[in-house]
Amino acid sequence: MTAEQLQATAYMHFLLHEIGFNLSLAFFGCYCLLAGYLIFRLGVLPRIIGLLLAIGGSVLSD
Repeated sequence: MTAEQLQATAYMHFLLHEIGFNLSLAFFGCYCLLAGYLIFRLGVLPRIIGLLLAIGGSVLSD
């Protein structure tokens, strides 16, 4: 393989890693939204914790 092909392959792997990381971050944001909602509704923990978790999840989902 030439140097240009090796650089293109490395760059492709970098882009695939970035896409996978962003996808996992979106799923984690949805998880935080749901967990925050459940904490807020159940009242087992202080409601402010659920509210802050849901706000954090909404920021991560963007």
